[in-house]
Amino acid sequence: MAGHATFGLIGTFLLLSFLGGSVVESSASEVQELTDLNFDRYVDGTSPWMIDVYAPWCGPCKALAPVWEDLARELKPLGIRVGRIDGPANKVSLQRLRVAHFPHLFHVIGDELREVPSMARSLEELQDFALTGWRSTQPRRGCSSPVSTCGRAIGAVKK
Repeated sequence: MAGHATFGLIGTFLLLSFLGGSVVESSASEVQELTDLNFDRYVDGTSPWMIDVYAPWCGPCKALAPVWEDLARELKPLGIRVGRIDGPANKVSLQRLRVAHFPHLFHVIGDELREVPSMARSLEELQDFALTGWRSTQPRRGCSSPVSTCGRAIGAVKK
């Protein structure tokens, strides 16, 4: 029996070593899940946001997911929030944001929404856009911006 107990302890140790601490560490995501129902509560104009509208079946969306997680960790200390919306599950958000493809990335600051250029997909490019690059992109304003007063009113009616 002593041999079985020793093997059990060694086996457990090896298993925990192999897992590399994932049992102990929390893998909580810094990316906020946004929906039709919570979008206006979170994206309220008080913080800048980077938003990924994705589809669960989309290959490029799946490839972007780990970069988006890294982006959230990098931008959090700077006060920039990072979120994502499951497009097919949130039809009102798709309409409000005028999503034409997946993934479709946006930057929001105040009541202005900007589309992230489709070629920006690396962590560095996305960080640059979130920090300063957004300034060189024309925003959607007025009713065409889902985060403006008019856009929020339209969103409330569609929910």
